Amino acid sequence: MSAAEKAGGLVDSGGAFDAEGIDRSPEAPGAYVLFKGRLTIFIGATGDIRGTLESHLLGEQGALTSHATSYWCSAIGISEAGMRARQLVETYKMSHNLNPPPGNRPGAIRLLSAAWGRPDAVGPDAAGSPGDRLGPVAG
Repeated sequence: MSAAEKAGGLVDSGGAFDAEGIDRSPEAPGAYVLFKGRLTIFIGATGDIRGTLESHLLGEQGALTSHATSYWCSAIGISEAGMRARQLVETYKMSHNLNPPPGNRPGAIRLLSAAWGRPDAVGPDAAGSPGDRLGPVAG
């Protein structure tokens, strides 16, 4: 366990989007970004980063995200994770003609809620609530 983890601070990590790389991700709530090469393909938040990344890798979240090549994640509290993911999507949209990443476009995919074990999406009025996850974001 790193000093930051022991101190309860933010833990940023990332790596190859394969079983070995995902094994190094935290089993904690947080925000994450999936990339295909240099292209951001999805931004999300979850109650279990490692479990959700594994789900994406196995194609359980849809074909688009299963083809990611790398990821970045930040282990933070679940309520902060949803807000952080939304901030990342908004930042992305500002530099991409107001379009969200491909996987965050309406109808693209739905995240697996680690807390409830079923697909779930969060509406804009639920940002910051406990169990917050980022679902498809309206463009």
